[in-house]
Amino acid sequence: MNFKYTMKAIIQKKIEHVNKIAGLLKEAKSFVVFEYSTMTAKAITALRRKVKTSANQMFVLKNNILKRAIKEAGIDGFNDDIKNQIAVVIGLEDAFLPIKAVHEYVTANEKVKYVCGYLENKKLSAAELSEIAVLPSRDELYSMFLSVLQAPVRKFMYALKAIADTKQQ
Repeated sequence: MNFKYTMKAIIQKKIEHVNKIAGLLKEAKSFVVFEYSTMTAKAITALRRKVKTSANQMFVLKNNILKRAIKEAGIDGFNDDIKNQIAVVIGLEDAFLPIKAVHEYVTANEKVKYVCGYLENKKLSAAELSEIAVLPSRDELYSMFLSVLQAPVRKFMYALKAIADTKQQ
């Protein structure tokens, strides 16, 4: 009798965990699923710290729990990809930070692999995740754009200064 109560409690905790993950996936701007089986505990902890700095989260989950959470979040097409030992990094504020953070570990360790990802309501393959990871961030793009805008103005200012210097002599 006591065993059934314990099983009900365990099942209830799993349901709560699935609901929590599903809620985060619904709010997420992106998420990345990757195989972590060869990562050391130290590397996983370092990745968690890096990801959590910007209000994103990382979870090591059982495949069944992640599949149910994705299904409950209303996202399709992931069930076939989720195999082996997986972890998920969920981007709540910055859509690209999770992809870039996982990419560092994928490139550093051959055995850590992208499984799939999700960005702007679209499922991403491992190849697409690799391509996105090497793109500059939004802030870097803004800075590049501003430097392009400043270049003609700066050259014009140098030309005016040169004219003023020649008139003074």
